[in-house]
Amino acid sequence: PNEVSMLPEAKQILYRSLEIEHDAETDQLRLWHYPNEGTREEIVPMYMGFFHMMALPSFHRLIVDMSPTGYHMERLKPNEHREGLLPYQPSDPAYGQPLRHYPRLRIGRFVLQREMWAFSPENVPQPEEDEFSRFLTMYAWAKEHELPEEIFVRVKRKRDFSKFDHSFRTAHKPMLVDFENFFTLETFFYMTEGDNVEAVHVEEMLPNPRQLPLAIDGQRYVVEFQIEMNRGALDNE
Repeated sequence: PNEVSMLPEAKQILYRSLEIEHDAETDQLRLWHYPNEGTREEIVPMYMGFFHMMALPSFHRLIVDMSPTGYHMERLKPNEHREGLLPYQPSDPAYGQPLRHYPRLRIGRFVLQREMWAFSPENVPQPEEDEFSRFLTMYAWAKEHELPEEIFVRVKRKRDFSKFDHSFRTAHKPMLVDFENFFTLETFFYMTEGDNVEAVHVEEMLPNPRQLPLAIDGQRYVVEFQIEMNRGALDNE
């Protein structure tokens, strides 16, 4: 929605040139494009956006429904269901345990779920008076639970919508904690303070900084790929 194509109109597929037809033989709906009078070609749309389907206008949702693929934003990892990170509270007995461990789940080379630990507030280190003691406490905690050197931390808080600060702090991006970096350990203590903490979720960093695939001048970088397949571009090769 609201995107403007830079292609000339002759190379665009205009809404007014589309038509949906029911194929009686296959009992399927097909989307056709009529570029000129008397000619048509079947269109198979592929949604490359990042809006949730519910956020799209009705016409765009209809086009997306014609696609054999789709972008799904719901969280489906098993640990997120069990930990109540979805809009409902699970009744899983494991949720009452002070420490819950979720292994890394893999399908071949595809990682479905990173290894994760969930701690109740009383099992999370509390800040000591001096900096060295705080560093030593966190280091010992990581060794006790065999946590990796770099982790991502997310805090689940009790929702109190009558207090703006509390309701805002229930949702945030995962924060990096490096057990060799004292400044990130200070961030950990800041994140986990307060009496409204329900659980502290610790997830392995995978890949870690030494496993990043792109290396330039000895420095490794995070890479994200987005691939668009265009029939017209392939025809021009």
